[in-house]
Order: sequence, then structure tokens, then C-alpha cells
Amino acid sequence: MDDQYQLFVDSLELNTIETVEFGGARFRPGFAPQTKFSVETGYVLESGTIYFRFNVRAQLLEEEGRQESDEDTTDPLGELGVTLLLIFQFAEPNAEPDPEHIERFGSEQATTMAFPYLREAIQVIAQRLNFPGVVLPMIQTGETV
Repeated sequence: MDDQYQLFVDSLELNTIETVEFGGARFRPGFAPQTKFSVETGYVLESGTIYFRFNVRAQLLEEEGRQESDEDTTDPLGELGVTLLLIFQFAEPNAEPDPEHIERFGSEQATTMAFPYLREAIQVIAQRLNFPGVVLPMIQTGETV
């Protein structure tokens, strides 16, 4: 880790992790052997605070091995969604961090912090809707999500 990035990391403190959205819907009965996940991430820097947003969506599909071109022909059995907000504050409120440091921190440390919450939430929602065995797959730290 380079010295400038390490200084950036050392200047941050996790303020809170907030659940912004947590829910799902079952549209019809059936077993869903396939789950299609999508993950969106982003951040906002405002007044010495960085807000990292993690949004996970899951479509529970009836047909295994569907092709991308078949997407419009089969409605999902259900959908799940979770959105988390990780809020970090700088020790120095007037800090002007390098955007590359923020993005690196988001793809490495913030993702590592958010992922267990996202994974558990998806699993809990799926269980409540009687879709057993739905688990958000593991990712590599630093992987673009």
C-alpha cells in the first residue's frame, strides 16, 4: 500500500452502516434453481463525509441455464433487494481526498465491510419468501462490483 493511500485510510472513521432498503416479493409459486444477481455501487463526498452506497438485486428464476436473450420471455418467480449505506467521516473535515483513493477504498475496504450485511440480508429475505438456498456469491476484495 502506498503511503498517500495509507494516510487516506488512516484519516477515515466508520460512522455507521444504514439499511436503506430491505425487501422482496414472490410473484408466483414454484422452485427457483437459478438466481440472477446485480450489484451497483457508488459514493458521494460531502462536507468531510463519504457515503458509499451498495445496492444488490436478485431475480429468482424458474429455468436453469437460461440464455441472456431469453430474459424477456420468462418472468421471475420473485425479486429481492437490499441497499446499504456506509458512512465514513474524515478526522479533518476539510480534507480534499484523491478520488482514486476513494474509489480504491470503496472497492476494497468498504466492500469488505458491506458484503457480510448484504449477503445475510439476501439470504434472510429469500428464506422468508420460501426460496431456500439463495446466497449472494463471494467476491474477491478489490473486484469491481
